[in-house]
Amino acid sequence: MTMESQLNELQTKNMGNRWRQRYGEKHVKFIDEEKEGLMLHTKSVVKDQTKYFERNCKSTKPAAMGQCKLGFPWPNGVVSSENVQDTNGNVYNCFVDERIENVWIPKFKAELKKYPNVQF
Repeated sequence: MTMESQLNELQTKNMGNRWRQRYGEKHVKFIDEEKEGLMLHTKSVVKDQTKYFERNCKSTKPAAMGQCKLGFPWPNGVVSSENVQDTNGNVYNCFVDERIENVWIPKFKAELKKYPNVQF
């Protein structure tokens, strides 16, 4: 349900749109899952969750585990009990999705090259 879908005939015409008895969402697009991807990975991190990130992400104390809301992937996707921090001291806490890295991101970058005004 969208704001536009709830407008009556007069409201729709006043917005400069054509009135139709049945509403057709203009902003909906069905994608080809073989060739397109949408929001492969996204995460909201609010200010309060990053307030003490330097302390939380560098601590190896059990009480701090799970408090770091930023991702620092394990090297080569292998968990180790000896090598638990990167060179900056951040504790490893996640994994890289190899399919996204090796399949989807290259496809995404290739598509972006078709649009010269898009910089990445």
